[in-house]
Amino acid sequence: MLFRIPRIAEILNSIGIVPAARGTARAVLAAGHKLLVFPGGDIENLRPFSQRHRVILGGRQGFARLALQEGVPIIPVVGAGNHETLFVISQGRRLAKAIGADRIARVHSLPLIFALPWGFLFGPMAALPYLPLPSKVTVQIGHPIEPAAWEDMDEPDHLADELYLQVEETMQYMLTELYGERLLPVLG
Repeated sequence: MLFRIPRIAEILNSIGIVPAARGTARAVLAAGHKLLVFPGGDIENLRPFSQRHRVILGGRQGFARLALQEGVPIIPVVGAGNHETLFVISQGRRLAKAIGADRIARVHSLPLIFALPWGFLFGPMAALPYLPLPSKVTVQIGHPIEPAAWEDMDEPDHLADELYLQVEETMQYMLTELYGERLLPVLG
């Protein structure tokens, strides 16, 4: 959506951010570059505080299909504590669907959040810059998951499903481990 605004698109492209599209992803990989994908998008990033321990990719399997088609590994990355810098009270997924935001703008969340200095923010207002609460953020980079290991499966039609599940389960295991090391929410 931001790429529809010419000046913003220029700025994003100048720092290496590209639109989330299959063709763009293939072009980036064909040029020999690395590609960082957040398959969960707003569903993952705006999950409620009560679900901060969960990996929610929302069934989006495009990254798995792309890895299989292009023969590139998937390197799972998770972070613990980043969902403690503000409090998402509700995702607003039903509202986003009811008003068609998911179809029109690929927006699946219209969250109700609490963030400093604003207090409570709703929907598009949640995009305002905020002062993050102090939180220890720990990031873990997992081992590469090679799609070549999946080529020998008996049912190639289910490759993307299986790869998606392996990535999601691996990320959940990693995130659970990270949160297991934390003593207190927000403080880490």
